[in-house]
Amino acid sequence: MVGTLGGMAKGQINSDFLELLFCEGGCINGPGCEKGRSSAAKKGSSSRYTRSRITDQGPLFAGDRSFVSTLLEQGYSLIEKPGNGVQNPPVSSFVSIHSELEIERALKILGKRDKAEELNCGGCGYNSCREMAIAYLDGMAEPEMCVTKMRKEAQSKIDVLLRTIPIGVVIVDDQLKIVDCNNSFLKLFGDIDFSIEGDLLGLVGGLPLERFVPFHEKFKNQFSNPRAQQYRLHYQDKFLKVTFFSVEKQHLVGALFEDITTPTVRRETVIKKAEDVIQKSLETVQQIASLLGENAAETEIMLNSLIDAFKVPGSSQSDGFTKVES
Repeated sequence: MVGTLGGMAKGQINSDFLELLFCEGGCINGPGCEKGRSSAAKKGSSSRYTRSRITDQGPLFAGDRSFVSTLLEQGYSLIEKPGNGVQNPPVSSFVSIHSELEIERALKILGKRDKAEELNCGGCGYNSCREMAIAYLDGMAEPEMCVTKMRKEAQSKIDVLLRTIPIGVVIVDDQLKIVDCNNSFLKLFGDIDFSIEGDLLGLVGGLPLERFVPFHEKFKNQFSNPRAQQYRLHYQDKFLKVTFFSVEKQHLVGALFEDITTPTVRRETVIKKAEDVIQKSLETVQQIASLLGENAAETEIMLNSLIDAFKVPGSSQSDGFTKVES
């Protein structure tokens, strides 16, 4: 850029318009070019040479009749008739011949089913959708080159996933307004027991989140946290597993709401029953231990009585009599 401005000061560049952001290693500043001249000066020289060659009446290059004949035999036609004494037109003047039905089929493959969908945005590099369809038939373009087609397909996949997923989904912006949601979210927080489809579901977009959930302030903490966060929420008579995730940092945040009421209640019921069984088992063990203790004491008393009854007198008594207490 400095060299370009210096060339203007020295009178080396006479231009009304300068493109100061073209690359230093481009076609007018590649290997073999003069190093003492600026890129703008080289570009001006290239432009002047091109204009002189266009206005020249002679052929730009020597044509190849056999090559032209081969192209015509393969089904190619001329875009425009050769003129100015040029017997053999350049290769760029040829285009393959396709029927209108083939072009319409190619347009449908590109997602253009009617004229209204032919936006001719130029994002693919061609001047119109029809030109791209012809290039696709020639094998010079791919459907993925169509920006609008890829965007529609991506949006369609997101919509199908959002509408069919069995858990509640909501996406909000940094103003805590709903960008998109699904029926499951509305059934959980909107007191709606019927499905909303199409344009009616789109009417929810733009509404403040606080109209649906009382814990909307919780969403604010997620804008500064790019990692997904999970929580367990007891909302009204339901147990919910909530997962917050970032869609666009500092701009969009999403949340998944999974109703785990049924498994949670079932788990708590199982735990309660298990605790009841354990308690009853303890009571049974205590009763058995108590009965065993009482039986052991009574058995000991009875055995002692039998021993006393059959006890043999000792040899220390001379008369052989033992006093029996009445």
